[in-house]
Amino acid sequence: MRKDLAAKLHADYPHLFWQRSLPRNQSSMHDGLCISDGWEPILRRLCQQLTNILVNDMKLDLASPDAKQYAFTQVKQKLGELRTYMTNTTPAMKNAIDDAENKAARTCELCGEQGSANEKPSGYIVTLCARCANDRRNN
Repeated sequence: MRKDLAAKLHADYPHLFWQRSLPRNQSSMHDGLCISDGWEPILRRLCQQLTNILVNDMKLDLASPDAKQYAFTQVKQKLGELRTYMTNTTPAMKNAIDDAENKAARTCELCGEQGSANEKPSGYIVTLCARCANDRRNN
């Protein structure tokens, strides 16, 4: 993900991304947001949903130690799918995560348009729209 997009997510949702300051041996968030720009709106919506659950449903102060128990430990693309890992989740959080991951599986990682899984000659799987898949084949 572009650094400016990642920085905005980190600034808007520091309670979810605080583990990025931990050493690599303590959290994979040290590696950053390992997804492409097309999934940023999906991740942003997920962050808003998780925040709403923490504040409105669980009645937590986002600066509290209790809220810090619900943080991302890794956000990445794997096998053409969005993978998000957290320290803890509630059933409502799990539903929001599942919805985001399902939406990403149908969304181009690069541009955010409707997409589908594409296997590269190397065997690596990515989720791309027809235009981005064609651009990749021609480059």
